[in-house]
Amino acid sequence: MRAARRRGFTLIELLVAIVVLGVLASLSVRGLSSILDTQARTEAETRRWSDVALVAEQMSRDFSLATAGPALDSEGQLLITRLGEADGGPAQSGVRRVGYRLRDGAVEYLLWPADAPPSTAPQVHRALEAVTGLRFRALDADGAWRPLEAGIGGALPRAIEAQLELSPGERITRIFPLR
Repeated sequence: MRAARRRGFTLIELLVAIVVLGVLASLSVRGLSSILDTQARTEAETRRWSDVALVAEQMSRDFSLATAGPALDSEGQLLITRLGEADGGPAQSGVRRVGYRLRDGAVEYLLWPADAPPSTAPQVHRALEAVTGLRFRALDADGAWRPLEAGIGGALPRAIEAQLELSPGERITRIFPLR
């Protein structure tokens, strides 16, 4: 009788198995990389839209507490004289000045100390990055929209429209009623 032959894998079979495993590993790494890139982009977009919502909410609060019509200064900064918030303690009560401006591709929020003299420099907070445009218009008593221009202020308009242009080309328009 013949002795039973031990049969194992040939070198070619092992090489084929290694190549198949290499192709599967390569596809897995590409798939995982794609998933991680998508997750990072989604998180960045979520953060960006959250920042947009926070800026819009702050504008809404500032405009709702305005005591006089918002005005642009000679540097194009929107300045608002508003009441302090009652729940903020004594430092928040009284009249405050706040402002918004576009500088170096970011919307900056300007905050002056309560009842500060006009010559006081504001605290500057970068509120929203990657912005290419920031424009404001006012709805007057006749129902007409007019752009805010330097030096215009006085009586409260019926509403303020804020238009943000974000760097990828999105345009966001938000209307804030004042009366």
